[in-house]
Amino acid sequence: MRWVPPAVGVLKINVDGAFDHESGAAGVGVIIRDDQGQPLLTANRVLLHCRNAEEAEAAACLEGVRQAERWPDCPLILESDCATAIEKIKQDGRDRSPISFLIHDFKVETSRAL
Repeated sequence: MRWVPPAVGVLKINVDGAFDHESGAAGVGVIIRDDQGQPLLTANRVLLHCRNAEEAEAAACLEGVRQAERWPDCPLILESDCATAIEKIKQDGRDRSPISFLIHDFKVETSRAL
């Protein structure tokens, strides 16, 4: 699948998480690009304790929106390849999954941006 740029004036946040089942460590990566595809920010972080790949992906989503706070007045699009994390982010109501703390923090961060 090919990367599609956002509309003019919109930034796109692409995130990914990777999880090592044996050690429980994970990594998250973020790239924020403009409508021309130019990288404005790249970031990565190591998580020493993580439950699973879904938690790593949710942490990547949270890290992406936190990094995007540098552009408070710019519309944003978040892309992740983890459908379950995105589904939980989109749900209304209370999340009771093991990643609920990340989903809650994500929603708090994005409510400040809206």
